[in-house]
Amino acid sequence: MKRFFILFVFVLTTCFSKLYAQYEFHFNGTLSELWSDARNWKDGLKPGGEHTVIFLHASVRVDENVVVDDLLYTNVSAVVTVAKDCRLTVKGALAPLSDQQLIVEDGAQLVCGHEVSATVCKKISPYNNAKEAAAWHFIASPIMEALLPTDLDSLVYEDANYELMRFNQSNVGGEWERYKDEAYQDSFYLNNGQGYLYVNGSEVTVSFAGRVQASNQPISFPLEYDGASNVVAKGFNLVGNPFTCEAYVDRSFYRMNSEGTDIELVRASANEAIKPCTGVIVQALAAGQEVSFNPFAESSTDKGCIRLTLSSNGNVVDNAMLSFNEGEEIGKFNFTEHTANLYFTQNGMSCAIGTAETSSQTSVHFRTDEDGNFVLNVAPEGIEVASLWLVDNKTGADVNLLANPNYSFSATTNDYSSRFKLFVNTDHGIAEGIEAEPFAYFSHGNIIVSEPETMGKMQVIDLLGHVVKEMAVDGCVAMPFSAASGVYVLRLTTGKGVRMQKIVL
Repeated sequence: MKRFFILFVFVLTTCFSKLYAQYEFHFNGTLSELWSDARNWKDGLKPGGEHTVIFLHASVRVDENVVVDDLLYTNVSAVVTVAKDCRLTVKGALAPLSDQQLIVEDGAQLVCGHEVSATVCKKISPYNNAKEAAAWHFIASPIMEALLPTDLDSLVYEDANYELMRFNQSNVGGEWERYKDEAYQDSFYLNNGQGYLYVNGSEVTVSFAGRVQASNQPISFPLEYDGASNVVAKGFNLVGNPFTCEAYVDRSFYRMNSEGTDIELVRASANEAIKPCTGVIVQALAAGQEVSFNPFAESSTDKGCIRLTLSSNGNVVDNAMLSFNEGEEIGKFNFTEHTANLYFTQNGMSCAIGTAETSSQTSVHFRTDEDGNFVLNVAPEGIEVASLWLVDNKTGADVNLLANPNYSFSATTNDYSSRFKLFVNTDHGIAEGIEAEPFAYFSHGNIIVSEPETMGKMQVIDLLGHVVKEMAVDGCVAMPFSAASGVYVLRLTTGKGVRMQKIVL
């Protein structure tokens, strides 16, 4: 085999020498393995452009971003290592003898126009013992063939303090299927395009070895969708970047946060890259849908969003987004147990990402599992807004978020879900027209007009604009009124005009 390979390389070398003599560069590794050091190249000539053919006479460490036409092994034992934070792009030929001769370190990227054998590394940070918190990771295999967990160095081993799980939306109550459970071990494979949940008590570097995908065009994978009414995680899939370079997906997704404690939302229109060996959660909204991974970012117009972040005792407990891009929605998915949730209602589903016009009135739903104090932060991202108001339907608070983006409030488990309403670039209907001096008050189940010489019609309007009660008034009268707690607007129409007042029940 080696004799054949040497002969093959000799023929290639001769052909390329005649055809591309002006673009040839020879790496000898005279002083070190560093690509960036010109002294390691024949005659001190280091490649500086894209149209180059590289002949490797020694092992090399690619310690800068490199783009070449061909990378040819003339030394059968040479090893190419792509260093952390560096990217190697080979447009044409790259054919190492084994996956041990092409190594992609954690944080490095390899872009190649055809399938190739390689070892791709993923560094896993450990438990944070100081906080007694796990550092969870969504991992993914870049290897085309299905792998057993035991095929990978340092992923699973006897007596190790680790967890490895896959996600199955149809397994109601047990969606996270543990590799350690005997019921799943025989069928537990790491498949290209699928993601997995992993944590380890020690810092480890996992090595994926085998054939890796060509990274010059998109790849799509089918998504599972269980339409059963009792499936809470309907349509959610944990998928993974199939490439050895950064990739982009064609829909909004959840990724693990930097601390490894919870997941965070990313909008499709934000065009944010997914790192190699990394998984994300996406949602199918119907049967037969696919997710597409693209090694190249597609140009798109991002109209921006408004991010809502909910905190308790200084810790972020939940977030949601109001996006102004058409077609963006993703259901609410909680990775950990939350004490409170923020969400929008869209197409009959509770959404973490909703869509809206840049001038809109949107209900922000809220529910909590325990009584407590919370802070809601509302911040525009990638968009300039002329006005942004938040109305608390329970307390009557009417907050100008451009002047103060944080709103502090107390909540109980008895709060109704549609507690807040967000007004973007539109008259929010509360501050405007409200009189400083009240003309009515609420007492013992009645709204009482307090001015004796008042004749006209009284309307009670909720914050959605619905007239929930009306009656004729003549002097100091009592209007029986029984309704849910919240904020209402009184509109009194008389011969002198219209008067408005806010009242809180």
